[in-house]
Amino acid sequence: MKRKKYGSSYIVVIIIFMFVSTVSMAMLSMISANYKARVVESKRVENLYSSESGLDVAYNLIGKTFDAAAQYGNLRVKRLQSLTKDSNDDETSPYNQDFIDLKIDIDYWKEYNSNHDKDEDKKSQQFIDKKIEEDNEMLDVIVNQEFKRAFNNFILKYDGKDYADKEITPNKLKESIVNKSYVNEVRDLNDNESSYDIAEIQFPDNNNPPNLSINDSGGIRYDTGNDLDVKSISLQSSGKQLSLDVYNKEKYTITVQSEFESKGQNTNVIGRNMRTVQATYTMFVPNYNDVYFTKSTGNLQKYPALENRGITVGGNMDIDNLSNLQVTGDVFVKGDRTKISGDYGIVYNKYKGGITLENVKNFTFDNVMTNETFNIGNNVGQDNDKPAQITSNLYARNLYAGNINGNESSYSNLSIGNLVVDNDITLKANSTNIKINNFYGINERTVNDEESEEKDKNSSCIIVNGNSNSKVDIKNSAYIMGVAYIDTKDQPYKTGESLAFKGNYSAYSVPDPNTPNEIFSYHDPLYLFDGTNSSNSNSGNEVAQKRAHFEDYWDGKLKEENTGGISLPSNTKAVGAIIYKDLSGKFQVKNDATNLINDNDIKDIIDPKREEYAQKVYNMGYPQKDYDKLTESEKAYLKNLYDLKSTSNPQYTMENIMKLPDDIDESNSYKYSAENEAKEINDNDAEKAIFTKKNIVISGDNASENYDDTGDYIFINASNNKEIDALIGTDGDVIIDGNVNFRGSIIAKGNLIIKGKTNGNSTSLITYDPEIIERIESQNIELFNDIFGGTIYTGGGEKSDSGNEILNPNYDINKFLNTKLWKLVK
Repeated sequence: MKRKKYGSSYIVVIIIFMFVSTVSMAMLSMISANYKARVVESKRVENLYSSESGLDVAYNLIGKTFDAAAQYGNLRVKRLQSLTKDSNDDETSPYNQDFIDLKIDIDYWKEYNSNHDKDEDKKSQQFIDKKIEEDNEMLDVIVNQEFKRAFNNFILKYDGKDYADKEITPNKLKESIVNKSYVNEVRDLNDNESSYDIAEIQFPDNNNPPNLSINDSGGIRYDTGNDLDVKSISLQSSGKQLSLDVYNKEKYTITVQSEFESKGQNTNVIGRNMRTVQATYTMFVPNYNDVYFTKSTGNLQKYPALENRGITVGGNMDIDNLSNLQVTGDVFVKGDRTKISGDYGIVYNKYKGGITLENVKNFTFDNVMTNETFNIGNNVGQDNDKPAQITSNLYARNLYAGNINGNESSYSNLSIGNLVVDNDITLKANSTNIKINNFYGINERTVNDEESEEKDKNSSCIIVNGNSNSKVDIKNSAYIMGVAYIDTKDQPYKTGESLAFKGNYSAYSVPDPNTPNEIFSYHDPLYLFDGTNSSNSNSGNEVAQKRAHFEDYWDGKLKEENTGGISLPSNTKAVGAIIYKDLSGKFQVKNDATNLINDNDIKDIIDPKREEYAQKVYNMGYPQKDYDKLTESEKAYLKNLYDLKSTSNPQYTMENIMKLPDDIDESNSYKYSAENEAKEINDNDAEKAIFTKKNIVISGDNASENYDDTGDYIFINASNNKEIDALIGTDGDVIIDGNVNFRGSIIAKGNLIIKGKTNGNSTSLITYDPEIIERIESQNIELFNDIFGGTIYTGGGEKSDSGNEILNPNYDINKFLNTKLWKLVK
């Protein structure tokens, strides 16, 4: 019988446990080592990406230096182009004398026939034109050569460059990259030098900026290209032979090193860790016409539709559901009542058409002009930090706070610089405040003819039919040329007050016991005061007697509600009696000579404002001058234009300022853009002129509807914060929906609708940009003349001559700059 051995199992367990423990410790050690390796590699990759970001900075700095070099080259071109046939060579450019010689030769050929008396010595005009054309072509070559010479000097200075020692060359590229700064603007000085605005690249405070460096030897290499890229040009001019070698593929090879060293956090774990990355960039030298527009076939004209005008509308402009609307440039809206459905009677029909705002939290306009009503409805200007405002002038038939159906509107605020109305200010609103610096109510005419389209256009006054918690505050001056009317059935009853408030009309239905011989007549449905036996309604004192009757009735009875929330300044003049609260809070009823408009007021204040109104509204802002700079003949024309019967024949109208060809859509001409190439409407990089008879929709984020390019309209996608740089001209409507950033000008013979999603915080920015318009026009001279040439404004001369250069900010830098290769140095 075999004896058992106690403890052997225990030993086996211990051996197995030790083995497992050893393996586990090894695995933990491996995991720990792997973790540390991953941390180290993570920091190395982070440093590598930081260095990579440094190369991105270098790329951007090279691009910024490219822009500045183009500016510098243009300044040198302008200096060269300022030379004439009588100039002397100041040796600031190797091309000065050639340029002068060509100018002499052009003048020689222009005067050739006049300097030769004999017919046999004269040349044909065709021959002379050919000679001048050859000289001009050589001038273009010289201008391009001067631009590239200056561009190169701005980038890099080295021995052997033409005239490098004749000027203080900027040599800015290496300096910009190493110092991580760039030239933001170049300005020319009179002593053949330039000054620069320098901007630095800003890095986040918690980041260590990468170190950028360029080797002194070979870090920046200039290459003219191979012999096949050289073109020799020669011309015999003024007895001299001009010869130029033109390099078409000049370029720079730029090698930049970027390094980043970790510091601070985790240094005790991984140590100091430095990476160096190197990238090589290729930058091509541009031609002058690549970055500047200079090729124009004629002078740029002043077209009334495009001058200082951000928005021009032949119909109505409706704005709804926006958090913010900013419009720079003048706004002209002719207005069309016929496009507003519904009949609200003579009292409220007159407020149809023009500009209507509803649920617009904040807006800013500069100058606004409409032949109809500027109407604020509900919830306009509710942003306390940015009040809704018209910063300069509003010219309108009416200013109306309320709904055209006669119901009250609520909760709106509006601030206006100067207000000129040809009819009324009417306030039928709750919790609504209007502030005005200066007010001019210029109309004293009454139209009662039922056949007249102007039958509701009565004399100017201020009408308050709204809640007592609404206010109109006029700060500096007020001139009110008209009186209010009561809407009686036979014909409107003329009152004796220029400020009309709901409830105050009772004065005309109550006899004055202290005044004998008063006459009361039936004006369906009321018996109203018509003067005394000594008065005659045609004698000119009808309003005076009604003023007196009105004042006597209210003397000593005034309360807060009788003022209608109107605050007027001491400089207030009117033709009727006025009840108001002065700026000190005192209730006033005024009917004395100091408050009545007299002949001098009409001559010095009212008549100029009438002519100004005719200029801005009837004649679409022309002549485009301040009133005090108008000639006497221009003032006489505008005075005649203000007459009711003259408004149908102004010089400038929506019909003649823009005429689109019948086949404009068939020929796809609406896709014309800079460089006269057809480009996609939604191409964010292209400045474009869009001409069409169709409706146009510009839709961004937060739009109230979904749009696409399958509808019977031109669709422009402005989502993802795209900037739309364009000139829009259409016979139809324009709809701007959602967040839209538009630069240029909009002309629509139909309606303009600007809206957004309900409670969607939509923002629309419409910026008049004359430079964009000029750039587009300069490339489409004939097209613009065909469309806008029916009305060319000559009062201010031409905008610019064909020698002016316009910078194209939308040239693609990627065409001139690319990354050739990069590598990890260590």
